Amino acid sequence: MQDDFKKLAPMFTVENYLDAELYYSAIKHTNDPYIVLGWGGSLSHLKSWADSGIQDAVKQILQERDNVRLLIVGDDRVAKQVPMDMNKVWFSPYTAWWNWQKTLKRYDIGLAPLSGDYDDRRSSLKVAEYVLSGIPFVATRSPVYNQFYDVGSGIFIKHGDDKESYMDRSDNWYASTIDMIDDIEEYRSKAEHNIETEGTKYSVDNNVDAIISVYEEIIELEK
Repeated sequence: MQDDFKKLAPMFTVENYLDAELYYSAIKHTNDPYIVLGWGGSLSHLKSWADSGIQDAVKQILQERDNVRLLIVGDDRVAKQVPMDMNKVWFSPYTAWWNWQKTLKRYDIGLAPLSGDYDDRRSSLKVAEYVLSGIPFVATRSPVYNQFYDVGSGIFIKHGDDKESYMDRSDNWYASTIDMIDDIEEYRSKAEHNIETEGTKYSVDNNVDAIISVYEEIIELEK
């Protein structure tokens, strides 16, 4: 996004740091006997869901695996427009920010599909939350998430929104998500390990100096 506007004005970045303690303290919800694929978003995320390739992949997984459920969080209008077997889809409405982490901990696998130029200008919030929460995830390999590419608890899917490669992306989403489902304990172990090795990088308390330095740079520019 900075590249879009840097010709018009000086651009600065304050990263989307999180209150880590809220994520650390939330207790993991036990979904036995189900494995829950979690995804949340507003109506603006419907294109992400439809064009990334994830929609057909998850639909097939729900058809094949009786022990898998999809949890959609946020706007109920999104849930109504996702063509799935609704007997295998759970819905949770928007919640207060201080309770959101409890809802997030219902996920066994976090989903973060993106598609197109607009999505490439979103924040990295979803995956940052998965890392802080110790949740393994499958995400689109978008520049938005480039700082997470080497995190061992995530699998990244080919990026794109063209119709020609849709089936390739969908097959990739299916195979990668099935792989994580089948090896869920291994990925959970990696995700728990990443809470300390990676998650602390995104704690607001650990980045106070970095935030201050951005505003100091702006102040110096205005002198």
